[in-house]
Amino acid sequence: MLAHCPKKQESSSGRCLRRLGNSLTGHRLGGTVILAALGLLSFTVTRLILMVLARGEVELAGLGWAGILFSGLVNDLVVMVYVTLPLTLWLAALPQSLFACRWHRRAMTGIFFLSLSVQIFLLLTECVFWGEFATRFNFIAIDYLVYTTEVLTNIWESYPIPWILAFVITAAALLTWGMKRSGMLTAWQNSATGWQARLPAACVHVAAVAILAFFFNNQVVILQNDNSFNAELSGNGLRSLWVAFCQNELDYNRFYLKMPLEEIGSRLRRNLSEPNSTFISDEALDIRRKIINRGPEKKWNVVVIVEESFSACFTGCLGGKNLTPNFDRLAGEGLLLTRCFATGTRTVRGLEAVTLSLPPTPGQSMLRRPGNADLFSLGSLFRKRGYTTTFVYGGYGRFDNMNAFYSANGYKILDRSSPDATPQNFSTAWGVCDGDMFQWALRSADADHASGRFFHQLIVTTSNHRPYTFPDGTIAAPQKHRSSAVRYSDYALGAYIDAAASRDWFANTLFVIVADHCHSTSGRQKLPLDKYHIPLLFYAPGRIPARSLDIVCSQIDVAPTIFGLLGWSYESQFFGYDLLNLPADWGRAPLGTFQTLGLLVAETGNLTLLDPVRKLSCEKWALTAPFSLLEAETKNDPADCIALYQGASLRHKLGLDRLYPVKLLQALVQGGIAPFRQ
Repeated sequence: MLAHCPKKQESSSGRCLRRLGNSLTGHRLGGTVILAALGLLSFTVTRLILMVLARGEVELAGLGWAGILFSGLVNDLVVMVYVTLPLTLWLAALPQSLFACRWHRRAMTGIFFLSLSVQIFLLLTECVFWGEFATRFNFIAIDYLVYTTEVLTNIWESYPIPWILAFVITAAALLTWGMKRSGMLTAWQNSATGWQARLPAACVHVAAVAILAFFFNNQVVILQNDNSFNAELSGNGLRSLWVAFCQNELDYNRFYLKMPLEEIGSRLRRNLSEPNSTFISDEALDIRRKIINRGPEKKWNVVVIVEESFSACFTGCLGGKNLTPNFDRLAGEGLLLTRCFATGTRTVRGLEAVTLSLPPTPGQSMLRRPGNADLFSLGSLFRKRGYTTTFVYGGYGRFDNMNAFYSANGYKILDRSSPDATPQNFSTAWGVCDGDMFQWALRSADADHASGRFFHQLIVTTSNHRPYTFPDGTIAAPQKHRSSAVRYSDYALGAYIDAAASRDWFANTLFVIVADHCHSTSGRQKLPLDKYHIPLLFYAPGRIPARSLDIVCSQIDVAPTIFGLLGWSYESQFFGYDLLNLPADWGRAPLGTFQTLGLLVAETGNLTLLDPVRKLSCEKWALTAPFSLLEAETKNDPADCIALYQGASLRHKLGLDRLYPVKLLQALVQGGIAPFRQ
């Protein structure tokens, strides 16, 4: 006969935990508790996965990992307090008779299934976004939500979406079934909490939301760490997305360090002064100046090619991975700038800098701001001399407001939707392959030349972008690899230049090849110089001697250098410099994100950083590749940096960056300028 086996006695701690669980899930608002717990678990798992993905960059030594997890938990709690409020209000207000109905129980089970699906999907999405940008959701994600056609098509082409959705739905269904089987949902759905007990609990939740809304605003940073990866990992993806939505436009005057108007003017004028320039007036913020270039003016066609995600680390001529034999060949025949830095992290930032010669003011690029028509630009000077100006883009130029901006500033549009946009042999969500687009540009140039007109083209490529696919038979490289896309883009560029060399207009044409931004811009620092290093080449064989220059510069110097090479005398409002008219050891490079603004000074290697809310920091860098950080904190005079960004912001607000300024400063002293003196 089998001996009787006594039941294992439950420990006192186990009984306490069980009672606590029953009291929480057995309460009417237990659904809120369960949902919040699931959210916190999902956010923590996401954070741990991202920590693994960033293991080579994040600082986990000492208590670094603990700081990330603790700060992250605080951020996650804040998000869940907000997110679960609607459920709390619903459960608190619903009568018991309706709460206990079968349809309501099924609806609540469905809500939990939907919630789990969203959480699993967000986990996967954050991992993919981190892999692409090494950051939490930011303003790029906001833009992706706006331009759904291109983005959704690109995602469909880049990832196995049906399998991903099947995994998400299956995993959420299994988890929901497990929660039902465990009795967790059943205990809550069988609860009979009276209004006297559920109303005070709901009031506590509402009060918590009110307190957080007042004290925990979008500018609060919980984890203070010099390593940007640590700060990003301690954040919350949903909260970062909301902050990006709220801060997509940043008013410099409200969020950043300022200086008196008169000092801004004197600083700007001193820094923008060149040996061959004379200011037109003495008014503050009026940076109009006469540029006098000696010698005969040259009438050359000018083609500016803005290469998508063209990092210096890809190019052999700049010490990179030797993925660009065609560009390296051209670099040996042209004027190569070896220390050029992108102004930002988006295509529109690169276009803004090249077209307008402006520093990257905070928030949106000028291409996407209201009041951006008839600005003083690269194209306006060409049209003044009778040139045709054409914007050539392989995709649909409605993306990022590019067509609207360039047409409002006098450019003819040639994009994927144009009648002349043929051939279109190969395309992705972002546009046709570079080879097809370059054929459009060649045909447009041929037509302008045949009609006896000089032309300026601004060409923007798209092939070096996810899904990293290209026409078969062009290069010997596998599809859907970034390195392969770089090789194809370089192949298409070389083929274009070779085809142009057979045209009659080639011998009278200046080509400028520059990146819009790097392929990755995240690093340990807010503005890691190695992640902003891009190629810049001025190519006109037989007319521009082949050589390289080590001057520190950026895309805002493209336009002034073009007119310097042409020998033109003109009235300028550019913030950039003619790089051939500078001392070898002198140079400035403005660079930034949508909220961090920086100014790199060549003589000292100092990088001044401005952040909201009126935060200042300074770093010192070694200005030889790979551009290592020497001092994370150093003393520096921030006045030039403040004057640059505050001045550029004020000029735009006052309409002084127009092609023909409609408001003179002296007429605005009492009206438009007064608020900015505060």
